[in-house]
Amino acid sequence: MPMRGKTPTPITWIRNEAGCIICTSHGASSCRSLRSKIGSRRGLSGPLNASCGHKLCINPAHLVKGKKKTGPKIKPVRWIVDGNGCFICTSHHRDSDGYPRKCVNGKGAAISRLICLERGAVGKFEALHSCDNPACINPDHISPGTTQRNTREREERGRGVKGSRVSQAKLNEKQAMEIFRSSGTLSSIARAYGVSTTVVSLIKRKQRWKHIHNCPCPF
Repeated sequence: MPMRGKTPTPITWIRNEAGCIICTSHGASSCRSLRSKIGSRRGLSGPLNASCGHKLCINPAHLVKGKKKTGPKIKPVRWIVDGNGCFICTSHHRDSDGYPRKCVNGKGAAISRLICLERGAVGKFEALHSCDNPACINPDHISPGTTQRNTREREERGRGVKGSRVSQAKLNEKQAMEIFRSSGTLSSIARAYGVSTTVVSLIKRKQRWKHIHNCPCPF
């Protein structure tokens, strides 16, 4: 009975923000062979390395002959663990929202987003924290999600900026409650407060400015 050859392992990969095509199906030694095969099709012979320095990168545009190019020294990411199991980043600066950022190819990127990319996230997404701590970089606390999901979870957990604290707000909490209690027509109320009839309708249906009904302040 003729012997059957071993079925080759399919090549799978992900792309990161640095433009690397990271092989996820083969190890470093196999990636070296893959780079040689890819390079031979582009007229490059001999051992090839990735100019980005990533040992699993198989991007044809990154292939170079000889020793791999050494880029700028990469600042290591350091953290401390708090009582909630969060990895609080201590090595990199945080943006205005409290998210640690690092430089990748001369561009700043949130570390939480880079974690999602390294774990296979593709397309448009936001890095969501199950711990609600933007300084946390624990991969187990971070997952990719849609903007809609992020907004919904922020509101459900009471993390969003509300009411008059929103910079574009035309009303304050007292005015919103007055609108809710008003008995006039939607158009007359809207004219009196300088807002649209849609806003008035949403307030009366408790779909906008919902927090005023739980506010301890008397209006």
